Amino acid sequence: MITIYKVGIIGAGKVGTSLGLYLFKKGNLELSGYYSRNAESSKYSADLTKTLAYESLKKMVDENQILIITVPDDEISRVWKQLLKLNIEDKVVCHCSGSLSSKIFFDSTIKKVNCCSFHPMLAISNKEESYKALSSAFFTLEGDLKAVSIIQDELKLNGNPTKLIYEDDKRKYHLATVFISNLVLALSNISVELLTQYDFTEKEALMALSVLGESNINAFFQKGILKTLTGPVERNDLRTVKGHIDSIKDGNFELEKEIYINLSKYLVEIAKEKNPNRDYSGLKKLLESEGTD
Repeated sequence: MITIYKVGIIGAGKVGTSLGLYLFKKGNLELSGYYSRNAESSKYSADLTKTLAYESLKKMVDENQILIITVPDDEISRVWKQLLKLNIEDKVVCHCSGSLSSKIFFDSTIKKVNCCSFHPMLAISNKEESYKALSSAFFTLEGDLKAVSIIQDELKLNGNPTKLIYEDDKRKYHLATVFISNLVLALSNISVELLTQYDFTEKEALMALSVLGESNINAFFQKGILKTLTGPVERNDLRTVKGHIDSIKDGNFELEKEIYINLSKYLVEIAKEKNPNRDYSGLKKLLESEGTD
């Protein structure tokens, strides 16, 4: 006989709602509903997923074997303190933070609770549509064996690739996701802002840059950095790099200048690996001198 575990989600935001719409379809986990301090939010998410909106945390705890916390990172500890006051023995408690580990669940062994964290490597932007992209998301998990295995089995049934990581590596892992997601957006927007200095509208700039940006990032994921890297740093083109820096100076873009120089220094090291017989010492000297202005 297959055991069905009932799941309650604490937090009715974008992540909790998206997981509720996507995850609990194929395995032995059954979503029962949502609890949120905002009753309207829990009702909205419950209606979307055709589940219950719990009026109290105690009722959710009493009726579910698995509790998934999807509140903002700063609120997880508060929710855990509330759970510690309730009968959570033999429950499985998880959170979905990218940067925090299951260490946040202090006293879990005393309470005989199995705990883990799991995190989709995906930007979830809204409650109604983001769940569709979860089918291709890569998930990382960490925590105790029982909790991890229950969630991992469910993810594998849905076809999601997963990887177990150590709790002490969560911050470094999350840093990696921020570089590829948020910081890439920052760099991309610098490109847009530079073009708008030369009479491009934002719409024109986005359209003009899209093919270059998409083809480059796709090539990176398919081939890796060495086979993808092109441009003036890789070519050891000192004149072009100097021209870029002068252009940034003329535009009084101090922050952009610092970013350009530091990233170019980083690319020099990759270019040296790609072209071991090419002498990049002049380019390195140029970047060092410009960076000390």
